[in-house]
Amino acid sequence: MLSPDQQDFYNRWLQKADNIVDEDVASLIDKYVTLFINYNFLYNIVPIKKLRKLVMRENKLVTERELLLLQLIFLELLLLPII
Repeated sequence: MLSPDQQDFYNRWLQKADNIVDEDVASLIDKYVTLFINYNFLYNIVPIKKLRKLVMRENKLVTERELLLLQLIFLELLLLPII
């Protein structure tokens, strides 16, 4: 689902998190922030990719009504963390 560049980004940050030794509170915070970066990256990428998959149906765009509905769902996904 992820492009090679996106997979590389994800794997590099995951490796950074794995290399942090849990010795003290500061290192735990470092690990938390590093893993959060990966989570946030996926949280922003996956809905866009799923939306693209839904929009294309046998290489044909969906109807205007369906596209509007998908756009509303996408906007709701973007606003959900704010609420």
